[in-house]
Amino acid sequence: MLVTIFAHSQALAETLVRNADHFHFLIAPETLAKPREKSWLNADLRRLLMVVRVPEQKYDVIRRFRRRETLRIGARDLLGRATVEETTLELSNLADVCLQAVFETALAGLQARFKLSAAAKEESGRFAVIGMGKLGGQELNYSSDVDVMFVYEQEGDLTPTISRHEFFTKLAEEIIHAVGGTGAEGTIFRIDLRLRPEGRTGPLARSLEGYEDYYAQWGETWERMALVKARPVAGNAALGDHFIKMVQPFVYARYASENVVQQWRC
Repeated sequence: MLVTIFAHSQALAETLVRNADHFHFLIAPETLAKPREKSWLNADLRRLLMVVRVPEQKYDVIRRFRRRETLRIGARDLLGRATVEETTLELSNLADVCLQAVFETALAGLQARFKLSAAAKEESGRFAVIGMGKLGGQELNYSSDVDVMFVYEQEGDLTPTISRHEFFTKLAEEIIHAVGGTGAEGTIFRIDLRLRPEGRTGPLARSLEGYEDYYAQWGETWERMALVKARPVAGNAALGDHFIKMVQPFVYARYASENVVQQWRC
């Protein structure tokens, strides 16, 4: 097994060199026996995070977990114990679990920073991360970026001193910093936000109504096409589902001009 890993993957080999204890994890009989369910990944990461209090240290735990699980997934792949479909699904599930942990850590940090009341804390959780592209389609490969958008429920003030838009923009910024930032274990993932409305120049986060207005009035065909694989990957699941249902009429319009049809064919 080690010969195969070191002969075929420099990235996985470097993970083993940097984390020699992963070898014992890798050779345990159950490690490579079968794919791991998303619920198992989530429970295992939560167990590792329970004993850590400092946000930056939590992010390092998530980075280490991501590298370890990528090593496991890659080893199963190299040894012929996984299909392509199993591998891409496991990589996508791993991304979901890591993003959820980052979201929860970032949210708790901001809640403490702004000393939110119980009611405001509940409101501040109404935020979802929407996966796009390969992440949304559960087709991640080993070198994929994670394409995401951020959505919150509604506009208005969260507290007398900060609006929902300001708070959720800060939350999005913290998630971006944590996911794409470099720590002792490298990055969690490279993160790409260019599929959001207006690309690089658009707001990092919008409300449901903000997205609906944008797609109804200004949404370009490519922006609507980008929603085909969209799915909630972290945050408030009910809000994420609401977003997906809301954008369906813009993705699959009842009537389409010849120009739109031609763009879809390209």
